[in-house]
Amino acid sequence: MSDNEDAVLNSDNEEHEVIDEINGEEKAGENEKKRKRTDSSSEEPPAKVPVEVPECFKCPEPSKDLPRKVWTSARYGRMWEVQAWLSEGGDVNAATSYGLTLLNAAASCGRTAVVKDLMNYPNLHINTIEDGKTALHNAIEYGHDSIVKLLLQSNLKCHLDLTISVQTPPGIYRTAIMIAADKKYWSTVEDILKIHDKICREEVAYVIPRAQDAQKWGIVQQLVQKDFTLTSKEYVPILREAYKLNRWEVIYSILKKDFRYKNESLNDILFDMIDQRNWRRVEDLLGMFSEETNYNVNLVDTALEGQTAKFEQMMRKGKFDAPTMNGTLILIAAGGSNEQISKALLTRDIFSDDTLHNALFLAAKKNNLELLPHLITRFFKRITYHSLSCARVECGKNSFRDAERLFQKALDSKIQSMFQNI
Repeated sequence: MSDNEDAVLNSDNEEHEVIDEINGEEKAGENEKKRKRTDSSSEEPPAKVPVEVPECFKCPEPSKDLPRKVWTSARYGRMWEVQAWLSEGGDVNAATSYGLTLLNAAASCGRTAVVKDLMNYPNLHINTIEDGKTALHNAIEYGHDSIVKLLLQSNLKCHLDLTISVQTPPGIYRTAIMIAADKKYWSTVEDILKIHDKICREEVAYVIPRAQDAQKWGIVQQLVQKDFTLTSKEYVPILREAYKLNRWEVIYSILKKDFRYKNESLNDILFDMIDQRNWRRVEDLLGMFSEETNYNVNLVDTALEGQTAKFEQMMRKGKFDAPTMNGTLILIAAGGSNEQISKALLTRDIFSDDTLHNALFLAAKKNNLELLPHLITRFFKRITYHSLSCARVECGKNSFRDAERLFQKALDSKIQSMFQNI
């Protein structure tokens, strides 16, 4: 902002509403007028922003004895005039008759030196709300980074409250970190994250897609690690973009969460890793399933290479536990093998229900007709209608007509058996 006072006033008339209030103060004897709003499309002014501030952060109502001249000095950076008034007993937290404070005036106009001097007063209230905004909101909104850093590093007795929301534009409530994300001030977002120990789910869901669009994956990673679970609609776009850009730290952080359609997202990525024979990623991804899942490297390699006799011998002699068998079925479903190996694998009856669901989905995605008929008939009673339906949809997406007909037949049989038991 220019130091030329006329330029500042002209700029403020467009961006900051308080100039109208200053002019209103000059009309002595008149009742206080309703403040004008920049939204000219509305005849009635918007309702006051309902801000809920935790009791420990609430600042008292400021006294209304701040002279307009002193407030104007703070806006234009004439701190010596402000200090002269304060040295005569003036209250650093005082406001004009219209609720305008020194700190908010300096913060909104980029007067770093004034803000710094005001913060030397230990009794300064840093969360005072003026027109629904605190000094921090104004500093972020107008891009005054040096002031934002001062406020975030404050060690005043009045602790900075990052949970206060601002209604800008009308109907949309945003906190400091949300405003910074909208403005693409990513260094400010990072600074806020360092101290924001009360961040909420709404803030996380709001900032993540904006950080993703800006390729700020470090911020995305910090946010997905927070103790909140988003919806599938919110997670899936992040997973897709992270996978495309090989951001595995983000992928792992999301897949550790429990959300609807998690297994479908996990299976999509696992399918590609099996196809690429990226066993390190495969092992990591198997650990993301809800049940314990492992695999035997020799057993899986033998199956994927189609060595029937060797596989059958290993199955007869080996004592494989449930987690190993779960992982082996998943990998063979996605990787493919011959019909004899599929039959030999399914002689064991220790697979979990989740594994059967995942194996169906992956086999459908692979169009694994060597495994699918035997998997469905062998465990028909345990396989759910939902699992069959999900697998059929996957076949339809890939135009696997034979597999799709198989699943439709299984669904029809499942419906018939369900009604027979009524």
